[in-house]
Amino acid sequence: MGAAAGVGLVPTISSGKEDSVVKFDKAMKKRDKKDWSLDKWFKYIDDKDIEYGNEQKTTKVDLKTGSSTDGPSTQIISGFEEKDLTLTMTYYSLGSYDAVELHWSFDNSGIDDAYTGKPKDIAKIGYNPDHYSKPPERDGESWYSFGSDMVELGKKQTPEGGAIARYNGLYFKGQNPLIGDGEVGGDLDLQDYMTLYIDPDTSVPLNEREIYFSYSMLYDSASLGDTNISDDGISFGITNEEDSWTVSPAYEQEDLRNGKQYTPN
Repeated sequence: MGAAAGVGLVPTISSGKEDSVVKFDKAMKKRDKKDWSLDKWFKYIDDKDIEYGNEQKTTKVDLKTGSSTDGPSTQIISGFEEKDLTLTMTYYSLGSYDAVELHWSFDNSGIDDAYTGKPKDIAKIGYNPDHYSKPPERDGESWYSFGSDMVELGKKQTPEGGAIARYNGLYFKGQNPLIGDGEVGGDLDLQDYMTLYIDPDTSVPLNEREIYFSYSMLYDSASLGDTNISDDGISFGITNEEDSWTVSPAYEQEDLRNGKQYTPN
């Protein structure tokens, strides 16, 4: 599944002013085409007067010894151990409905993902189906948008609970394809994002509407397990969990919408 799926929806525009949903859709198209950094993205939507708030969490990836019998873990070989992973969770207030996003980036110094091929990482945005729903205007794939290195996991998304996607992180060993703004070689900056359009139930108090994020790094024998729906929205298990590492922040909509932990430089 490609990036920025279905961002061409155009709702009704009133009073001669461009609707925030329309502006956001146009911005997402440019973001995907040009493979913008988070800094450049926020500068652009600031100029377009799109309202947003965010929270940010930086944590150090634990060193996993793994269960591989074929030598050192791919985590150690590729240099991912003890690296900083930064998650930026953003809430976009669009008027007709809203959008929520999970962005991740690694401190890529000393990392060589040529050894891992595809990191097999899993990203998630989940919500209680009694608190949020898919906007009715967002049919099919227009309900979500994935960055350029994301791969949709078949039916691992549901309007009743959120979405799960796989971080592809392709490394084009032996090739130099041009991507984005002229970067070469594949996922050199080790960052990407996933975005969902959501319609909050305003009868539920703001401080009760939580959004659940998750990022899991999978190595060696670890793989995506079963998925289900609970009060936390869509969730997933990991087989051979000892070969994985997960961080799962959650935020109330009010705190996320009003936060400003990340501002462009």
